[in-house]
Amino acid sequence: NNRIEGSITSDVGKMASLRSLVMGGNNLTYTIPEFGSMAKLRVIDLTNNELTGTIPDFSTCCPHLTDLYLGHNHFEGQIHGFQGQHYIHRVSLNFNKLTSIHDDFYHYAGSSLKELDLSYNLITGTLPSTVSYMENLRYLNLTENKFSGSVPKYLCQHKGLQNTEKYGCDAVMCERGTFHPSGSATGIGPCAICPDNEMFLGQTTCPSKDFLIGDMDGNGVLSEREVLRLFYIYTNGPEWGAEFQPWVDMSTESCSLKGISCNSDHRVTGIVLVDANFCVGAKKHPSLCLGIPSEISLLRKLQILQLKSNSLISTLPTEIGKLKNLIHLDLSDCTSLRGSIPSEIGKMKSLSRLDLSTSGLASTIPESIGLLSNIAYINLSMTKLSGTIPGSIGNLSALTDLILSRCRLHGTIPETIFSLKKLENLELYGNALTGTLSSSIANLTSLKRIDLFSNNLSSTIPSSMATISSLQIIHLQENKFSGTLPWELSKLPVLSWLDVSENKITGPIPPLYGSMHSLKDLRLGSNKIYGPIPDNLCNNKSLNKGLTSTAGCDAILCPLGTFSEAGFATTDTACKPCPEGTSSIHLGSKTCQVVTRKNLLEMLYDVIGGDDWPEDRRRGWNSDLAECDWEGVTCGENGDLIGLSFPISGSKI
Repeated sequence: NNRIEGSITSDVGKMASLRSLVMGGNNLTYTIPEFGSMAKLRVIDLTNNELTGTIPDFSTCCPHLTDLYLGHNHFEGQIHGFQGQHYIHRVSLNFNKLTSIHDDFYHYAGSSLKELDLSYNLITGTLPSTVSYMENLRYLNLTENKFSGSVPKYLCQHKGLQNTEKYGCDAVMCERGTFHPSGSATGIGPCAICPDNEMFLGQTTCPSKDFLIGDMDGNGVLSEREVLRLFYIYTNGPEWGAEFQPWVDMSTESCSLKGISCNSDHRVTGIVLVDANFCVGAKKHPSLCLGIPSEISLLRKLQILQLKSNSLISTLPTEIGKLKNLIHLDLSDCTSLRGSIPSEIGKMKSLSRLDLSTSGLASTIPESIGLLSNIAYINLSMTKLSGTIPGSIGNLSALTDLILSRCRLHGTIPETIFSLKKLENLELYGNALTGTLSSSIANLTSLKRIDLFSNNLSSTIPSSMATISSLQIIHLQENKFSGTLPWELSKLPVLSWLDVSENKITGPIPPLYGSMHSLKDLRLGSNKIYGPIPDNLCNNKSLNKGLTSTAGCDAILCPLGTFSEAGFATTDTACKPCPEGTSSIHLGSKTCQVVTRKNLLEMLYDVIGGDDWPEDRRRGWNSDLAECDWEGVTCGENGDLIGLSFPISGSKI
């Protein structure tokens, strides 16, 4: 797989110790030269080049050759007899212009051959009876040649070849007058009749007819049972597990298959497969798994499709939009699911639950998702979805749960989301969302949980949340929220968890927080909060696992001059004194530092409410400028601070 050009020199034959000659995927031209004695050579791979001429007889130079791959070139003429090559196991000469096979080929090479691919050549004549020498054969492809006659019975009954027990001779090559995309009958269906093809065996196309994949009875229409069997074949069904083997047997009715449910009319209404081993071996051999077939759209009465497997290698077919009666679509934990969410998903008007979480889906969330008028639950978390949150989600008036966490979403939270009156759970954590949390959140009157952890949201925490009486969990950790803690949140009657740690919150803790009897977890560390901590919080024995009964206020926030990994005392770690020469500069610190003059001025600014000063009096404060350049700060010639001037009006003094 490089871009090597030119011819293969005969000097290669002088490499007596060479074991493998692998030069496939290049631009080699001309013929293969006669090699000298290369007794140790086992593998020759020259596939996908531009080589011409005839294939040389390697029996003299390479008596121990086991693998010969010369496919996708321009070789012509006859395939030699392989006389004396008793170790040859795999021969692939497909996609050339070969016209005949030496009479001795099957005799000399047959007993050792395990894999033989001569497809897509110009080989004429009939297959001789000497094919019976190929007793160890496990793979044979002779399709798309000009073979006449019929397939020898020996091959038709060869138990080592796939599908011969089911299809007999057609498993080797489709008989004259029939065709198949593979040139032979496979798991996707038998050979189909072609009135225009009466000349050759193993044909893959028909001039006047398309092949209907999965059509087992040949009637030109796929039944629901044929669709289920096709899904089984496409995802390497034989490896699903022993209990799923009846899926391949057309004599077993759909409603009797494991994982299938039906209505009173025996129409398929549910596919629930949570323990099938889809696509086993497909990572090494991709052809083993073609994924969810588009024909699944023919299951018109399907209401539930639930597939859970980290081995399901597939895309979500666009035809899935034709499932008008589907209520429940769950492909969660399908980590090998790839591609995008098709825009056609918006056509599934009956859909109530959509769970594609922890899958490999990428691209963006389609705007058409806003057409799912009956959807109540959407979970697209832990995927590779990027882009922005579509504003059309605001049209989903029945939505109760919106979970878009741990994706790669950016942009702002659409204002339209705050019109969802039935929304109970809003989880957008672990993204890169920016902007503010709108005061319109008060319109989410049914909201119980809001989780915006680990984003880049800024501005203040809206006090309007206090009007949402159902709110139980507020998780705003690791953002850029500033301002003070809204005292109004103390009005929330069932709030049990409040986490605003790792933000830029300033000011004291509102005393009314101590009267919140429902509050069980309070996380305020890594902000710019200063004391005092309200006594009724420190004495609340229900808070933070009851640690206030032993650690007191330390269970709320570590005091100045101390720190802990959590910013407060836990069952495992107490608030520890800072190392000598360092200190913490705010309550609830996770680390200590050497306190500088700049730190002290920043603390002063926060404590007296500098954000409320007139704009011209705030110039330079809390910026990267040297503090002597801040408005109102006067320094001497040696840089010592000698004066401070700040407005009393607007300051918290």
